[in-house]
Amino acid sequence: MLRSTIFIYITLLLGVASTTAFTQPQSFTPARKSSFLASTTITSDADIQEAKALLLRAAETKLENPDRVLDALESLEKHCKKKHKEDPAAFSKDIMDNISGEWRLIFTTGTKERQKKSGGRVNYFPLKAIQKFDATVEPKVIENGIYAWNLPLLRFSGDFDFDERKRKLEFDFDLIELLGLIKIKLGRKDVAKIGAQTGLGSANNEKLADNGRRAFFDWISADENIATARGGGGAEEDLSSLITQLSGHISQVASAIHSGERIERAFGIPLQQPAGLPTHLVETLARNRYTANKGDVGDMTIPPMQGRVAVITGAAGGIGRELSKVVYSLGGNVVALDRNVTGLKELRKDLDRSNGNDVEDERSRVLCLVTNHEDLSSVSSSADVIKSKFGTIDLLVCNAGLTYRDDCLPGEDRMKSKHGYDLAFTVNYLSHFLLVEKLMPCLSSASPSGRIVHLTSSFHWKVDGSEIIPIDNGNGMNGPMAYQSDPSLMSMKHIERSYANSKLAQIWQSRTTEGCVGSVCACPTWAGTGIAGEESRDFLRKNAFDVSGPGIASALNAMLRSDEELGDALNNGKSIVANSRVIEYIPFKEMWARVSPGLRDIMAEISALVLLLGQRFTFEQFIIQRSSPESYGCRDEMELLRRWSLKEVEPWL
Repeated sequence: MLRSTIFIYITLLLGVASTTAFTQPQSFTPARKSSFLASTTITSDADIQEAKALLLRAAETKLENPDRVLDALESLEKHCKKKHKEDPAAFSKDIMDNISGEWRLIFTTGTKERQKKSGGRVNYFPLKAIQKFDATVEPKVIENGIYAWNLPLLRFSGDFDFDERKRKLEFDFDLIELLGLIKIKLGRKDVAKIGAQTGLGSANNEKLADNGRRAFFDWISADENIATARGGGGAEEDLSSLITQLSGHISQVASAIHSGERIERAFGIPLQQPAGLPTHLVETLARNRYTANKGDVGDMTIPPMQGRVAVITGAAGGIGRELSKVVYSLGGNVVALDRNVTGLKELRKDLDRSNGNDVEDERSRVLCLVTNHEDLSSVSSSADVIKSKFGTIDLLVCNAGLTYRDDCLPGEDRMKSKHGYDLAFTVNYLSHFLLVEKLMPCLSSASPSGRIVHLTSSFHWKVDGSEIIPIDNGNGMNGPMAYQSDPSLMSMKHIERSYANSKLAQIWQSRTTEGCVGSVCACPTWAGTGIAGEESRDFLRKNAFDVSGPGIASALNAMLRSDEELGDALNNGKSIVANSRVIEYIPFKEMWARVSPGLRDIMAEISALVLLLGQRFTFEQFIIQRSSPESYGCRDEMELLRRWSLKEVEPWL
């Protein structure tokens, strides 16, 4: 299977007004060789063959003089137009006889206006881009594929028509396929909007779509070796600079993904996991933070977190369990909250036995509290127990969370909390808001100052915050749209956006935390937990970060790094702690985040899949990463959510 990359596809799809050259892969065998050339004048034949020969050399070597390439294209187009006028039907039939198959896109010249401004140049595409046509079926099929080696990252498909009289190929894409597994239907206007609003294509294409017209190419030629066409979009932007930026970003991701062995069966990644944070580094970080002020840094016999208290939610499994083990190994007291009674018992048994203690020993450094985060009264009761036993809390890790299964339907009881509202928003955000408020006095009394760590997600890029802003519409809605359980009050994408909305709400909570308590958000990226249900656990364990290694690196950094090291990730900053740089390589995030919600949904899903494939190759021990513009640029909205949340949890304060 031939391979290609996304930036080329967008350039073609949006009908950029440029001359574009394709060459056939060697394995392609056309339906028949051209027969029309023999019926034309010898002069035209010679001119056409000379132009094609130069273009073929340019495609193979990328070393031809740009002026000669441009002259060859103009000559080819001029003489092909002459031949088309002589016999339009025969000329067009010749194109259709040769067009079926897979073509590799080699270069584009840009518009004539751009050629004048740039002094003439040819934009060679550094990555593979394949366009496929099938003119033997009805409707005729067009497909653009985005590949990293043999991995189909993205494929677009649709249909096309060919006007023989005008040599015009008009097309639409209406289906996106991700990784060969996920299919997303597009509206006919969506693709044009993507190009117009990201600057990769022409605003004229969006106008064409609004008027019921389609993007098109004026086809110049097609034989067994080379095909040329002129797009009809009329783009104004400097495509060469955009192509350079995109190719740089995508090359980094692609090279990271395939820096070792190939990806097996698309999702089965046989490469070794990163090691995560070394034990000695974790101990050093803890010692620097918790013993430096007591003059005990040099005394290696004293556990660095001796006497310290860490409250961890969702502690019975996954990330929470591993963080509990780390805190315990550093000498700290673990307060474990979870609804899983059996899991909590096993956690305490494992931790105490690792230290040679009896499970029933009153000196145990593990306190397990059965806590149901969908029930705010349960969260409040656990907070009261904690306050009664510990006057000071050094760490509060807000880790408990869930996401909805694919078979959930809006309004189902299993999507409702104990109080009748959205389950995910309650568990992931509101229950932790209550816990923070209840434990704030204990956190404030710690020295060094207590710290709150929110396990959030880079998936918050999917949403713009509009669905977590409290609304009182006088028609039954009181609070954020993401908090509603009545389908009539939900957004159409409620289930798809629920996780992202709750994670953005967590970031907003962290950004509005004031006083002497530090608050920081950390993203574990894809980690091998059971957050998506038992059905997904095996898949995540195989393909995502190991929760005993790189999966907890960002959380440990958020817990143990100094305020100076965390910098912009603390409190009202603009960043989060991450453990992979893939998100930084996703181009134009801020740009596509400002366009239609539907496009943002699609791009966020694509980014998440690229993250899954590339995270282990871009893992670093400590990363501070900028979060979405809406995560820090909406101060008034953040305050609205905070005031509403205080009022909502008031009965349990």
